[in-house]
Amino acid sequence: MDAKSRGRPLFGISVTPYAEQYGQIIEQAAAAERGGLDLVGIQDHPYQRRFLNTFALIGALLARTQTLRFFPDVASRA
Repeated sequence: MDAKSRGRPLFGISVTPYAEQYGQIIEQAAAAERGGLDLVGIQDHPYQRRFLNTFALIGALLARTQTLRFFPDVASRA
């Protein structure tokens, strides 16, 4: 646990990584950060052709935020 989360619950959002909603996903992450949320979970379904690559999306969002933590909330080994 880091100092930010010690002693309090963490709050966040879950994002479905639809490729056609990339701009909206960036805005959702920015809004989550402005709102003081802690986490963003992103589904990882590599067989879904309409989805962005979860780990690449996490990297793109990390580059645009400073306080959020990201994780794959459904991860595939495929």
